[in-house]
Amino acid sequence: MAKNEKHVIGIYLEGDFFYVSHLCKSGKKVQLVDAEFVELAPHKQITPAGAFNEQGDLDFLQDDSDIHFSADIPDQDILLTETDYSSENAKIELIRETLQKYQDKKYLVALTLAEPQVYYSYFTSNWGLSGEKLKRRVIVELTKIRPDAELLTPADLHCIELADGRIMAAARDTEIQLYHLVSGAIPQLNSRMQFVESAELSLVNLVIENYHFLEKEVSLIVYLGNEFSRLIFLQGRQILNVSYIIGVGVDAANINNTIYSRILLEMDNLSLPKVHNIILSGEACESGLKEFLLEMIPEESNIDYLTFQRLEIAGIDSLLARFAVPTGAALRALEPRKDRFYNIDLTPFYLKESRKKLKLGPAGWLLFALIPILTLLITFKFSQQKKELIELRQQEKYSRGELVYLQNMEMRLNTVKQKLSNYENTLGVLDSIPLASHAWSAYLYQVSGAARKVGKVWISDIAPAKDGRVILRGYSIWRNRIPQFVDQVGNAALNKVEMFEIRKKKFYSFEIYAELPDQ
Repeated sequence: MAKNEKHVIGIYLEGDFFYVSHLCKSGKKVQLVDAEFVELAPHKQITPAGAFNEQGDLDFLQDDSDIHFSADIPDQDILLTETDYSSENAKIELIRETLQKYQDKKYLVALTLAEPQVYYSYFTSNWGLSGEKLKRRVIVELTKIRPDAELLTPADLHCIELADGRIMAAARDTEIQLYHLVSGAIPQLNSRMQFVESAELSLVNLVIENYHFLEKEVSLIVYLGNEFSRLIFLQGRQILNVSYIIGVGVDAANINNTIYSRILLEMDNLSLPKVHNIILSGEACESGLKEFLLEMIPEESNIDYLTFQRLEIAGIDSLLARFAVPTGAALRALEPRKDRFYNIDLTPFYLKESRKKLKLGPAGWLLFALIPILTLLITFKFSQQKKELIELRQQEKYSRGELVYLQNMEMRLNTVKQKLSNYENTLGVLDSIPLASHAWSAYLYQVSGAARKVGKVWISDIAPAKDGRVILRGYSIWRNRIPQFVDQVGNAALNKVEMFEIRKKKFYSFEIYAELPDQ
């Protein structure tokens, strides 16, 4: 290893897929030395006991079953589970085998995180604030929609001004699992970790380093992962928008159609007439996404896999695109002073403090002189301290398992809160409709009676239409029940029916326009 060389390894964890990218800089030349990924654990599907019958169908969809939310919960171990420490140790062992060649102190480390450990929130204004004051105001606003946000500190989030003037806050939501896995595998890497950033910003930094965009040119970065996917819009070199996470990866059915639909939806939300460049990364090559988009999107859009011009690599961009996230993190660590990079660091404060070197002042030298006495006292109590240390380690191991469990419960709770919020919004819409309450009560009774009479029809949404009618949306597991339901409702017209699948079982969503009865 030459003295003027600088080596950085970028590390990224997406679910159970562990990615590593090794870059080396010599002078102004940056070279990709090595890149690899490891699947830490096979995919598992957890199903609560009693959810399926012997034929593999969902019990609550059978003809003779009703849904009772007030029913007693059976005495089953559904929520309380023990942490599989052997699985965690197996992951650490695989990471150790992957990173053992980077134990030399010359290797620096950059970590990049995926959701749910990082989440984004948007604000239309910066309230005339900046720096620490802006972060504190963002935390106040976040607390209104996320009760757990009150635990955030300014060091836990970064505010980024978008191309359209909005403010995007990137916040670290939980403890950094990737840090604990890496430090557990190779403890020597702890002191060489440069920063922790988000996967989306790693991608953006890599793209703006390898491409030259016009100021008003709109570009789209498509990341197709193993566990999830993401769309990132740029205007020039500035971030325009980071889409909400797409919760499916390369193995999902019709993934190319899903990505294409989300592209159209995001363009419509952002009022974009077209996208000049579409840059594909992640596992896009595996799904044939490039060929699919070339057929679906107008020719004036330039569609291709992410290129690595800065690394002087040609011909294998489609294969290297899967390592785009860790490569972007490593590239920023190689050149940390570049102004065009989005420089954020989500490293917890206590980890930053733990890496600081000790500097001795007068009090330190006095303490150093007392070391022989302190050593005698420590030796005298060594046996007791050793026993306590063993107990604390066992407690720490158990607490880590509890922490993972609580984090999972927290994500479930947030999902339920979102559903409750949707229900409240629906009730608010119903309350705001300028119709007499007795008319609505009679109509709702009529709709529920029709659903009950036809059977296997569920109403999920009732909303007012612009022409004075109401829109009924819902689901059915039988297509032929939907026209029957329309007839039972009366003064109604079927607008559309769409079919989708859940665990290989067909479902049908429908939308009906109906006339309210005279008050």
